[in-house]
Amino acid sequence: WGGGIATIIAGPLNVIDTAVTGNDAAIAGGILSLGAQATIARSSITANTASVMGGGIGIGLATAAIDATTISTNTAPTGAGIYATGDDRPATVDITDATITNNTGTGLETGTNTTAELTNTIIADQTTGPDCTQTAGGLTSQGTNLDSDGTCGFGDDDHLTADPILSDLTSTGARAGHTPLTGSPAIDTGANCNPTDQRHVARPQQGTCDRGAVEARIEFLPFGSPRNYLGTNQALSGTWRENFALSIADKCTAKEHGDRLAAVSDRNYSASSSGAGTFEGCTPGSPSAVRPNDEHNADGYTYVVEMPKTFVGTADLRIDAQGLAHCSNKNPTDDSWIGGSSYPMPTTVTVRRDDGTDGPTSGSVLFGPLTVTSLTNGGYYCGTTNSTVMNGGNSTWRALAAIPNAAAGDRFFIQIASNGTQTNNPGGNNQFSLRARMGETFTACTTDPGDINSTTQCPNVYALDHLGSYMNAPSAGAVFQVASLGPEHSGKLVDLFLWDPGEGANWLELWDPSGNRVPVTVEVACHDGTFPSETGAGCSSETSPAGGYGPFATNQVNLGDNYNFCSNRPSPRVTSCRKYNDRLLRITAQLPENITTAYGGRTWWKLYIRSATSSVTDRTTMQVAVRDPAAVVDE
Repeated sequence: WGGGIATIIAGPLNVIDTAVTGNDAAIAGGILSLGAQATIARSSITANTASVMGGGIGIGLATAAIDATTISTNTAPTGAGIYATGDDRPATVDITDATITNNTGTGLETGTNTTAELTNTIIADQTTGPDCTQTAGGLTSQGTNLDSDGTCGFGDDDHLTADPILSDLTSTGARAGHTPLTGSPAIDTGANCNPTDQRHVARPQQGTCDRGAVEARIEFLPFGSPRNYLGTNQALSGTWRENFALSIADKCTAKEHGDRLAAVSDRNYSASSSGAGTFEGCTPGSPSAVRPNDEHNADGYTYVVEMPKTFVGTADLRIDAQGLAHCSNKNPTDDSWIGGSSYPMPTTVTVRRDDGTDGPTSGSVLFGPLTVTSLTNGGYYCGTTNSTVMNGGNSTWRALAAIPNAAAGDRFFIQIASNGTQTNNPGGNNQFSLRARMGETFTACTTDPGDINSTTQCPNVYALDHLGSYMNAPSAGAVFQVASLGPEHSGKLVDLFLWDPGEGANWLELWDPSGNRVPVTVEVACHDGTFPSETGAGCSSETSPAGGYGPFATNQVNLGDNYNFCSNRPSPRVTSCRKYNDRLLRITAQLPENITTAYGGRTWWKLYIRSATSSVTDRTTMQVAVRDPAAVVDE
């Protein structure tokens, strides 16, 4: 009994972060708990066989909790996935965030004096046999479950009987699982889920959590670049020129002004039909219509300086920044506001070495944390990205860290956070730039073999996840290095997420590594982060933008450079009437089946945003991800 793991009477039994696979027995091929309390969490129970009952798990006369676990490809004539039974002593099984699928026989079978309670679980698509069989026991749904054949008797309004559209059984470390694929009804329809899935991936990844053991994971990528600078606006010339600066907003600046992470609130203005409302405050709920920004991140933005993995030898690396202090409209003696459209806005800057443990908040500190204002070190950190040069006497580049003996693969995190205390007035947006150099002078370089001056000895500067940008170059285009998409991404979809694009910009294009614009589909998200094409419903209490939510196909995304969209604002409490103000766009392109052949070894994708002839003040937060294409469902 119990081919893989067994406990009889003695207990409790705890099976955590474990793969139980390829075992066999007469009863309970994978795990047996008889008369003992059992907990099974974040595990995979696969390819086990029982000749009598309980192919994957057998529970007898016991209480068991099964959380965030996959039970798949098991075989038994009775209860191929799970079999639970009592007699004069009851059996109780609580199943949460589980996926029970592809078993040969019944997925879940309950016997005498047995209670099974299921929450946020998928029981679907057994190879043979029904999803559920209740011989003499009771099966109760606690909500957001999914079965494929209706045999589980889920009576809740939020249950689904549908094909869950799951991936094949694939390894997630040592524990295999089935990921909901694009178009799966399990995606973003769950509730009451654990904070992490079977693989320790945070839930939810976007919107609300998914049903089942494995959260559908969007693989977010670093956002540009292969170069040794980022956000230098117009300081460089020719093909080196970026025409954008990095940007971070004051916490009290409304999210509709383009900063997805720093703003603490949104819909901060009084309602108006023309976008001429007045600012009311940035404390969520005061007044009651002011909405919290659920994406606010107190740590702000994280940028990275990385020595390329192809770097030869070691070097003395220097990390510099420009314009870290927000110095406009400041009293030179006390940093108070003296007029203008933006209020005092301190930022906190920290530089850490990546120690490979816990991301940008860990590792040895090389600089800061330093709160920077217009008065810090006598205004040392003031400066603008438009009026200075990369080297020379009038440069306002300031050293953040000097790292001796930097070697291949070394990474350094630069965190820029907004920590203003203003709550009654809208703050501004601060523009800044970053660069990395080796030696006393700066020379622009790149590791992209398709770019000019390519070298394996060039440190890269890029955004770890989100990139906050500011464009103010009239009658010009800004070119963003988006991501390097190599052969491992062949056949996948690339998603570019843009928050609030288009203040003075005409249109945008996505360019492949050969410099050609590519066809894309565009969709606008609801304010809860969901996309109507995935939920099958429109956005509640929102007005769709002009043209609707999509998805629509194009090769040039019109950003609507005018103020004629007031009637299509998501709320009358946002002021700008730009087409995509206070909106999240997802721009998607299909990657070739063979990226290497298609682009001759080039990998860098670019985003081109064309400015209008009028003044441009486009603050946008960007993010890039890849994912598997939608599953093909046989009707």
